[in-house]
Amino acid sequence: MPCECGAGDCYYAPRLSKEVGPDGRVFEENIIQPDGACNQRLQLLPIHNAEAIAGQNTDPHLPKGLAAVMAVNSYHEFTEPDAMNARILESLKPGGRYVIGDYSEPRPRTQSRADQAKAHQLSPALIRADLERAGFRIVRIIDPFRKQLPGNSNLYNAVDMYLVVAIRPEISHGRPARQLARLPLLSPTTTA
Repeated sequence: MPCECGAGDCYYAPRLSKEVGPDGRVFEENIIQPDGACNQRLQLLPIHNAEAIAGQNTDPHLPKGLAAVMAVNSYHEFTEPDAMNARILESLKPGGRYVIGDYSEPRPRTQSRADQAKAHQLSPALIRADLERAGFRIVRIIDPFRKQLPGNSNLYNAVDMYLVVAIRPEISHGRPARQLARLPLLSPTTTA
């Protein structure tokens, strides 16, 4: 069961729905206007295995046992990232993945967290620190994941997008056990 956190208008719902098949479930979580565009999209499209969830700043209200949570162009909007990440960690099954895709120009990456958030951007280093503090294990950072398009004034095409992939470690008697994720720890596109 995957979940999109900060789903907006549920852009990924049709894709996730198709991926899990008719017997799977997809959850689309929103804090801002949880009954707005996402619910409308789910009602208009023939998606019968997706459900909208109304979250809060400190708790997305996700079900337990999720295989994956993704946050695309939304993590920078988290006003309480430590609380949100703690709840997301609890919602994932051991080995479950948390994938964050967000945008960041090089210049704001050196600014304070507050200034980066005002620009609707956060550096991958800030996200990495947030996730590690919450108990996630980072398995890959791809920066850039999608390179900016020169001369384009549209934010989403003019700014690099990166991915941070983390997992909830499997715990056995209080000690990390064999990890379920099979992604390499380092790759040519990974940054420390």
